[in-house]
Amino acid sequence: MFHLPILGSHPLGWFILGLGGYALYLSGKKKGEEERRSQRCSDPVPEDNTAVSVSFTSEGGD
Repeated sequence: MFHLPILGSHPLGWFILGLGGYALYLSGKKKGEEERRSQRCSDPVPEDNTAVSVSFTSEGGD
């Protein structure tokens, strides 16, 4: 394994580690959106044609 002393205590090392972490975050987010999109397309749409009617009545008088 390689040891780079700049990655531990130097601000540039923190910047490099931060960029790497952010790149991993974005790739995971993109993969999750793709999986969600593929699941949404493959789910069957329920064929429920029943209509629901709602009526409101006022209490008291107009």
